[in-house]
Amino acid sequence: MTPPKRPRLISRITWITTAIYNYRSGFRMPADLLDDETRKMMPGWDVYERLDIYYTSVVQELLAEAAADTVALVQHLVPTYTRYTAGAARLRRVLYYLERTFIKKAVFKGRGWLACGDINMNEWMRADHWQLNVKANYGDLVTAKLKKWGWEKGEPQDILALAESCAEAASGSNCIIPLASLARRRFRAQVLEPLLGPDANMSAKQGEGGPSGSEGRLESAVKELIESTDGAGKEKIRLAKDVAHMLKTCGVQPDHPVRKRLDDHIGMKTYRAPADA
Repeated sequence: MTPPKRPRLISRITWITTAIYNYRSGFRMPADLLDDETRKMMPGWDVYERLDIYYTSVVQELLAEAAADTVALVQHLVPTYTRYTAGAARLRRVLYYLERTFIKKAVFKGRGWLACGDINMNEWMRADHWQLNVKANYGDLVTAKLKKWGWEKGEPQDILALAESCAEAASGSNCIIPLASLARRRFRAQVLEPLLGPDANMSAKQGEGGPSGSEGRLESAVKELIESTDGAGKEKIRLAKDVAHMLKTCGVQPDHPVRKRLDDHIGMKTYRAPADA
């Protein structure tokens, strides 16, 4: 009996992962002996960097397509974000070998979100056995960092995973993070932050009763969504929850006025695992 042929997509994924494995395993010089510039030329880094550049080009197109109207912006942005993260999840599965080798090793060596965040780990990184120091204090460091992202000691693993993915997405561009969080970080930097920032185009409408020029387009859209009396109440709450979830999982800080306004409106914290986890 002739065995069935594998689907073309599966064959394609197998080819890509094999090529990445061969490419990655062909470099044997220990990373610890390289300076920062040379390390960036290591197989793995360039794939990671090119992927970030690709995400940048994608989200720039998404921003250009964003609706100009206020509530229409929210209604457009939520499904756009859902499709974007779904595509990023598929890409992550194709590149799982990159995440298992390059990214995990980089995080272990102190180049992940925890090391690049507010906590200063430079002294530990200069020590001979800084990994041991990190492990000895890892629980306290993670607890302090993830508390603001909605996780407390003793809470379920899915809440911990969500909080950590939010912290990764909130990290600076110099931090090496998992691919799913990389996609959300780029969405925050290239889509959400421009929409949350002041909109200079609004200033011309101030004399006509339009929103203040100091308000971002997304802030104005959220404000109108919450204050509007049109539409079903359940649909408005659902949309508000989806926007709050999008802002949180992309790493928008909890004390941001738009996030605080949405949380107050919803009246509860929404714990949902990322779709691409």
